[in-house]
Amino acid sequence: LPIWQLRCSSKIAICFWEPVLTPSLLVSPVSSVRFPLNLLKKRIKPSPGVFWAVLTGWFVRLVVVALVYKGFLDPARDHWEFGYELGRVARSIVLGKGFSNPYWANTGPTALLTPVYPYLLAGIFAAFGVYTKAAALVFLAINTFFSAVTSVPIFLIARKTLDLRTAKVAAWAWAFFPYAINFSATTMWYHGFVALLLAVIFLAVL
Repeated sequence: LPIWQLRCSSKIAICFWEPVLTPSLLVSPVSSVRFPLNLLKKRIKPSPGVFWAVLTGWFVRLVVVALVYKGFLDPARDHWEFGYELGRVARSIVLGKGFSNPYWANTGPTALLTPVYPYLLAGIFAAFGVYTKAAALVFLAINTFFSAVTSVPIFLIARKTLDLRTAKVAAWAWAFFPYAINFSATTMWYHGFVALLLAVIFLAVL
């Protein structure tokens, strides 16, 4: 509460009460308690270990890609293994038929998939050819990169909520996490991208 003092003026012969500003009153309780802006000024220093965790994780995933990519080039069922519905929609986009035909028949426009990955794969098809070896390698390289770089938000989350040592362990654990490797390197789907997006959103909430 403010401190009040009685002040009198001899010129107008009147006295009145006025508040005294103390140092404690000059600090906003809202800014210091509810919105600790001083915490936002603390920057988390980047750790070289995170870079190597991302690089190593990506390398491991690319090694797996080199072992399995030929399975996606199988022409059976009109290259169905190459991205499944995602690949079919991407091919439809490249052929000028729009965001449509997720299956073997020409079923027309579809809302089966979200647009980001089909258009990403469509761009790769346009640059490297539809259902080609080069397109498969580029697409899987991007897919695995999204998975590997997820170590960065994981590191930042652990650093913010725990400590630096735990953050480094978490980043390296993700680099070699079997499910993260499997779903990004052996499937043409957006598991790795969704994991990255979820981690970034969680970090933003923190």
